[in-house]
Amino acid sequence: MDSLEKVVSEIAAACVDRGDGLSLRVSNYKLSVRMHKFLSNAAIWEAALKHLLQKDGSRVSVISGELLRSTLYVKLDGKYSAYIYKGGHLNVTGVPDVGECVDTLCSLLDWPLKSIIREYTTVDNTTISGKLPTLSLPLHMDLLYQEAANVPAVEVRLNFEAFPSLKVKTDSGTLLVFATGSIVLVGCKSGKDVAQLREIALHLLRKCERRVEAATAAAAAAAAAASTAADTTA
Repeated sequence: MDSLEKVVSEIAAACVDRGDGLSLRVSNYKLSVRMHKFLSNAAIWEAALKHLLQKDGSRVSVISGELLRSTLYVKLDGKYSAYIYKGGHLNVTGVPDVGECVDTLCSLLDWPLKSIIREYTTVDNTTISGKLPTLSLPLHMDLLYQEAANVPAVEVRLNFEAFPSLKVKTDSGTLLVFATGSIVLVGCKSGKDVAQLREIALHLLRKCERRVEAATAAAAAAAAAASTAADTTA
């Protein structure tokens, strides 16, 4: 399994503009720390949770949950939302800086196990946003939908009453395309996932722009032919 730092680095690299005009930005990582890998003793886990609850309220805020019964939901330093499960599993959202998050967890739980926590922390999900490189706005959502339906192994939805975007779901994650040209990638766990979704987004944009250009050219040609015919008749 790749290290957390390597996965995060690859995701960041996949977001950089590759000369195609599309630059993406990671707004959130959802991390999962498989604590049971190094907290095999239930008593240690219980002590860690109780210690967390005794922390200064300015750093730890318990929102809901029952200790050692199901799920404990806390806010860490007012920035990170943590779901702590009885079985020794931890999900953290609201993480723009992965290293800072791991350091915060170690500090709050008084664990001198930073390297071990990093070893057993994986990326469960990312939220990534960007803007398609086009001046043809608003986007022709009906054309995008038609082109997306031709992409192999994807699930496509377009329902403006339910959600104002084209939704393209793949094994790598989900791509949301808005008429404004904004896009959002969710569910990616690796740089490869990000690369696949950005390629689909650019593919749909190119296909749509070609169809719009062809339709515009055909309309112009028809108008020119009609004008010539009118001149000839006169």
